[in-house]
Amino acid sequence: MTLTCSEPKIPQEENKSKIDNNLISGEIARVNIFIGNLPFGITGDELKQLLSVFGEVKSVIIMHDGSANTQETGLSGYIEMNQKSEGMAAIKCLNGITLKGRTICVIEALPLSPRKIEPSTRGWNAGLSRVRK
Repeated sequence: MTLTCSEPKIPQEENKSKIDNNLISGEIARVNIFIGNLPFGITGDELKQLLSVFGEVKSVIIMHDGSANTQETGLSGYIEMNQKSEGMAAIKCLNGITLKGRTICVIEALPLSPRKIEPSTRGWNAGLSRVRK
Protein backbone atom coordinates (compact mmCIF):
# COMPACT_ATOMS: atom_id res chain seq x y z
CA MET A 1 0.00 0.00 0.00
CA THR A 2 1.63 3.25 -1.17
CA LEU A 3 0.61 6.54 0.37
CA THR A 4 1.72 10.02 -0.59
CA CYS A 5 0.98 13.15 1.37
CA SER A 6 2.31 16.68 1.54
CA GLU A 7 2.30 16.60 5.37
CA PRO A 8 5.90 16.25 6.59
CA LYS A 9 6.62 13.64 9.25
CA ILE A 10 8.17 14.77 12.52
CA PRO A 11 11.87 13.79 12.60
CA GLN A 12 12.58 10.91 14.97
CA GLU A 13 14.87 12.91 17.31
CA GLU A 14 12.35 15.72 17.71
CA ASN A 15 9.56 13.16 18.18
CA LYS A 16 11.59 11.30 20.84
CA SER A 17 12.11 14.47 22.87
CA LYS A 18 8.37 15.24 22.73
CA ILE A 19 7.56 11.75 24.02
CA ASP A 20 10.15 12.02 26.81
CA ASN A 21 8.79 15.44 27.90
CA ASN A 22 5.23 14.09 27.95
CA LEU A 23 6.26 11.10 30.07
CA ILE A 24 8.13 13.32 32.54
CA SER A 25 5.13 15.61 32.97
CA GLY A 26 2.80 12.62 33.33
CA GLU A 27 0.84 13.47 30.17
CA ILE A 28 0.57 11.55 26.96
CA ALA A 29 -1.31 13.45 24.28
CA ARG A 30 -3.36 10.64 22.75
CA VAL A 31 -5.91 11.16 20.00
CA ASN A 32 -8.94 9.11 18.99
CA ILE A 33 -9.77 9.04 15.30
CA PHE A 34 -13.11 8.13 13.68
CA ILE A 35 -13.05 6.61 10.19
CA GLY A 36 -16.37 6.34 8.39
CA ASN A 37 -17.45 4.53 5.21
CA LEU A 38 -14.81 1.83 5.49
CA PRO A 39 -15.01 -0.89 2.84
CA PHE A 40 -16.68 -4.15 3.79
CA GLY A 41 -14.15 -6.86 4.63
CA ILE A 42 -11.33 -4.59 5.84
CA THR A 43 -9.47 -6.01 8.81
CA GLY A 44 -8.10 -4.32 11.90
CA ASP A 45 -4.59 -5.29 10.82
CA GLU A 46 -5.03 -3.56 7.45
CA LEU A 47 -6.31 -0.42 9.14
CA LYS A 48 -3.46 -0.49 11.67
CA GLN A 49 -0.94 -0.89 8.84
CA LEU A 50 -2.45 2.10 7.01
CA LEU A 51 -2.23 4.38 10.05
CA SER A 52 1.10 3.11 11.40
CA VAL A 53 2.77 5.05 8.57
CA PHE A 54 2.03 8.16 10.67
CA GLY A 55 3.01 6.81 14.09
CA GLU A 56 2.26 4.29 16.82
CA VAL A 57 -1.30 2.94 16.79
CA LYS A 58 -2.51 1.98 20.27
CA SER A 59 -5.82 0.32 19.34
CA VAL A 60 -8.18 -0.32 16.42
CA ILE A 61 -11.91 -1.07 16.61
CA ILE A 62 -14.03 -1.80 13.53
CA MET A 63 -17.81 -1.61 13.92
CA HIS A 64 -20.85 -2.22 11.74
CA ASP A 65 -24.51 -1.43 12.30
CA GLY A 66 -25.60 -5.08 12.16
CA SER A 67 -27.96 -4.57 9.22
CA ALA A 68 -28.09 -6.94 6.28
CA ASN A 69 -26.95 -4.24 3.84
CA THR A 70 -23.60 -3.50 5.49
CA GLN A 71 -21.98 -3.56 2.04
CA GLU A 72 -24.07 -0.54 1.06
CA THR A 73 -23.65 1.44 4.27
CA GLY A 74 -20.01 0.62 4.96
CA LEU A 75 -18.25 0.12 8.26
CA SER A 76 -16.84 2.59 10.74
CA GLY A 77 -13.79 2.39 12.93
CA TYR A 78 -12.09 4.03 15.87
CA ILE A 79 -8.33 4.26 16.12
CA GLU A 80 -6.35 5.47 19.12
CA MET A 81 -2.90 6.88 18.47
CA ASN A 82 -0.34 7.72 21.16
CA GLN A 83 0.71 11.12 19.79
CA LYS A 84 -1.81 13.82 18.86
CA SER A 85 0.51 15.36 16.25
CA GLU A 86 0.82 12.03 14.44
CA GLY A 87 -2.93 11.48 14.60
CA MET A 88 -3.67 14.92 13.19
CA ALA A 89 -1.23 14.26 10.32
CA ALA A 90 -3.06 10.99 9.59
CA ILE A 91 -6.42 12.78 9.60
CA LYS A 92 -5.15 15.47 7.24
CA CYS A 93 -3.68 12.95 4.79
CA LEU A 94 -6.30 10.20 4.85
CA ASN A 95 -9.57 12.16 4.89
CA GLY A 96 -11.27 11.78 1.50
CA ILE A 97 -8.98 9.11 0.03
CA THR A 98 -10.41 6.08 -1.77
CA LEU A 99 -9.76 2.81 0.02
CA LYS A 100 -10.78 -0.39 -1.78
CA GLY A 101 -13.29 1.55 -3.87
CA ARG A 102 -14.83 3.62 -1.04
CA THR A 103 -14.15 7.25 -0.14
CA ILE A 104 -13.43 7.30 3.59
CA CYS A 105 -14.14 10.09 6.07
CA VAL A 106 -11.43 10.57 8.71
CA ILE A 107 -11.97 12.99 11.62
CA GLU A 108 -10.95 13.39 15.24
CA ALA A 109 -13.42 11.46 17.39
CA LEU A 110 -15.29 13.61 19.86
CA PRO A 111 -15.73 12.46 23.46
CA LEU A 112 -19.17 11.20 24.45
CA SER A 113 -21.32 13.84 26.05
CA PRO A 114 -22.99 12.88 29.32
CA ARG A 115 -26.72 12.24 29.10
CA LYS A 116 -29.19 13.41 31.69
CA ILE A 117 -31.52 10.64 32.80
CA GLU A 118 -34.62 10.59 34.95
CA PRO A 119 -36.66 7.72 36.36
CA SER A 120 -39.73 6.65 34.41
CA THR A 121 -42.76 5.04 36.02
CA ARG A 122 -44.67 4.19 32.85
CA GLY A 123 -44.46 1.39 30.32
CA TRP A 124 -42.02 -1.41 29.72
CA ASN A 125 -39.00 0.87 30.21
CA ALA A 126 -39.87 1.77 33.77
CA GLY A 127 -36.15 2.04 34.50
CA LEU A 128 -34.41 5.07 33.03
CA SER A 129 -35.33 7.32 30.15
CA ARG A 130 -33.69 10.34 28.55
CA VAL A 131 -34.77 13.82 29.56
CA ARG A 132 -36.45 15.64 26.69
CA LYS A 133 -35.89 19.35 26.27
